[in-house]
Amino acid sequence: FGYGLAANDLRVTVPRGAALRPALTADDAASGTVRIEELSVDRHGALIDAVATEASRRPLGTDAPHDALLNRPGSVRYDSLTAHRRLADPPAFREGKESQRIVIVERDGEPRAYAILRRESRWEVPGPRGVVHVSEAVVTDPAAARTLWTTLLDLDLMAETQASMLPEDDVLLELLADPRSAQARRADNLWVRVVDPAAALAQRRYAAAVD
Repeated sequence: FGYGLAANDLRVTVPRGAALRPALTADDAASGTVRIEELSVDRHGALIDAVATEASRRPLGTDAPHDALLNRPGSVRYDSLTAHRRLADPPAFREGKESQRIVIVERDGEPRAYAILRRESRWEVPGPRGVVHVSEAVVTDPAAARTLWTTLLDLDLMAETQASMLPEDDVLLELLADPRSAQARRADNLWVRVVDPAAALAQRRYAAAVD
């Protein structure tokens, strides 16, 4: 029907406590504060939109290598109706997992990153083998990314963290001391059909000047 693959996503499974690379600068090491709350569209919708907007606006950097990984051209904005649909959490969606939680990283009173997750309790002979299911993880700077993933990879009674819908060049792969531990795989995500090629090509970004 004229559709083509426009974007892939990254899906990873990381064992609890996976080591992160040491911070290279004091700014990268800034930890901030972390809150974990039950997700509410009314309470957290504006925060989610603000962080996602900031992450998508961040310019491509020339000095800090992580900056380029945090730029998200084409990020989707959600109005109040689509936000309620996207973050809906009826019990039928949970499949035995807990209700949705949000992890919020703040610095100087401002939100710098968030993740939406569910925890799944599992117990086996060796002990707890719970799984953290992350459906969204959005960061605005390397320090917030470090704090967010440090939290997600060290939740009590959990054995691994499974994250989906991450960008292919997500900063997580740069943070992990052993990227192979992520067990990363690509999956097709967004398919599009271009109905106005001239407008589409004019609005996209290019790595160099194009005639």
